[in-house]
Amino acid sequence: MNFKIARSSLHLWEEPVLSGKNGSGTVFFSGCALRCAYCQNYEISRGGKGVLVT
Repeated sequence: MNFKIARSSLHLWEEPVLSGKNGSGTVFFSGCALRCAYCQNYEISRGGKGVLVT
């Protein structure tokens, strides 16, 4: 199965109760099918940005 990943990075300082002192990582996948009217990640979710990975 193939996926399109728009971004992967460290995700520090957000929600420390869940991620602890060292933070966590984040991965943004392209191709969301929900089509939300107020999407804040339009370029990623519907714009097709990203790199195809297997």
